[in-house]
Amino acid sequence: MCLSSHATQLPHPPMGWSSSAWTRTIRSRSTITEEAQPTDVRVLNLRSGVSRTAVVSLRELYSSLQKGMDQEMEATAKVLLHKAAESKGFIRQDVDTALDSMVQNCTPIRSMNALLAGGLCHLNAAVRKCTARHLATLVEKIGAGRLLSGAKDITPRIIPAVSKLAQDSSQETKRLGRRMLLFLSSHHDFDKMVEKYIPAKDLATIRDTVHTLKSKLQREKANCSTDALPGSERLKLGGRGSVSLGAGQGCSGRRHNRGLFGPSRRPWRSIL
Repeated sequence: MCLSSHATQLPHPPMGWSSSAWTRTIRSRSTITEEAQPTDVRVLNLRSGVSRTAVVSLRELYSSLQKGMDQEMEATAKVLLHKAAESKGFIRQDVDTALDSMVQNCTPIRSMNALLAGGLCHLNAAVRKCTARHLATLVEKIGAGRLLSGAKDITPRIIPAVSKLAQDSSQETKRLGRRMLLFLSSHHDFDKMVEKYIPAKDLATIRDTVHTLKSKLQREKANCSTDALPGSERLKLGGRGSVSLGAGQGCSGRRHNRGLFGPSRRPWRSIL
């Protein structure tokens, strides 16, 4: 990939910057030059300094070029996800930030397909978890309506992918997969699409999982309603509904997770 091929798609320079200075700055932040190795090769470089520079370069390019990076998405996401298995914490953090920049700035469906191609079937559990985390952000961003619209490049890919993640051997990946499964299950076409795109051998398992998650959600809502009653009324009801929630806790009595997704604001999140 060569930056010059996307030069016409650079955003307008910030206030106070000349066009030439802005172009030079973008190029200096990236390691993509005509003389240099392709960035995806540099990301995989065994020298952590070279690799980290390339990862940061991709983050800047996603942010600056946005849709102009769509054609390079699958290749760049693949190498970033491969680096998510890195033992060095600062590299993993930079990779996570770069992928978040891709998810927030590039075409959502292209980003989704790039994540699925690069990380869904990866043998490393850390890579699958990273894939699931960023995919969950995209699932909410795109919305259940579009994902379950039946479009040939969307629905046949996302339904099996989320179902696979919901059955992953890694607990965190499984939790994220179930979160997405529950989110999609609220759509009126969910049952029809699941029956169409999930293999018969997995269909019963997925339906049981969704049923269990929905049951937990209903109990969660009931507990929240009870917690909203005056103290004397809670005492009359007894049981779990009489337990007050501490600071920083949600209706489930668990502390909010302030990870990549921020505070838990939706009931279907707090039960997982």
